[in-house]
Amino acid sequence: MMHSLAFLSCENLDGYVIDDQLAINHLEEKGWKIDVVPWNKTTDWSKYTGVIIRTTWDYTQKLPEFLARLEDIKNQTRLINHWQTVHWNSKKNYLQDLSNLGLKIIPTIFEWPSHWPALFQLWGTQKIMVKPQIGANSNGTHVITRDNIPSGPLFSEEPLIQPFRENILSEGEWSFHFFYGEFSHAIRKVPKQSDYRVQEEHGGTILPAKPSFIDLNLARTIYDTVEAHLAEPTLFHRVDLVRNPWGHLEIMEIELIEPSLYFRTDPNSVTNFVTALEKFLSI
Repeated sequence: MMHSLAFLSCENLDGYVIDDQLAINHLEEKGWKIDVVPWNKTTDWSKYTGVIIRTTWDYTQKLPEFLARLEDIKNQTRLINHWQTVHWNSKKNYLQDLSNLGLKIIPTIFEWPSHWPALFQLWGTQKIMVKPQIGANSNGTHVITRDNIPSGPLFSEEPLIQPFRENILSEGEWSFHFFYGEFSHAIRKVPKQSDYRVQEEHGGTILPAKPSFIDLNLARTIYDTVEAHLAEPTLFHRVDLVRNPWGHLEIMEIELIEPSLYFRTDPNSVTNFVTALEKFLSI
């Protein structure tokens, strides 16, 4: 069966590294019709078999409008991933839900502290990471040390405050990609020297990676637990982990909205994605 799909994007992708064309080429070779459409463009969404949220990387700046557009889309056709999942994943306080499910997140508080020194002592850390609860691509992040403790909130949004994991500077951040129930591939994202941001847009390096049995089993457990918590299954589900000082991976984020899928890092990833997509659209 030939499908017509929209890959949801944004108007300006200058400066971003994008792998989606590899999947689009493969789908078009199979006879599918694929349009890349900015999310804020007025469109007849009903002409598509489905709309897949992909490179909508400005959505955090206009979240209410973005969610409203997704609701409009889901009323006309199938939205991938599901609107309720996107809404839940759009604010990083979902990490509290993951902790309540028994999953190991980086220790996190979700409000501005009244006494920063107590956090350094509690976590036994020399640095603290601060980010907005709504954000992407390391935008708005700050690293706090005992020597530069802020006198007040660093931004107006609600924060996510965590101990800084030094292993990210050497080992980097692990990303495990799952496509509709199946593990596809893993990567490591390593920041450039003198930086902590792992994204390519900030000079980070993306490396194909073969996880150990223990680490892959952990990622699989996280995936299964989160999927059981969601209202609908996901087509794509990226588990981002970082290693703590005791050698164990902890959840940094669960990416269910518009994650980079790094198709170029694994020769089987595009086939894995397309196979999963065909199965997903059949349910």
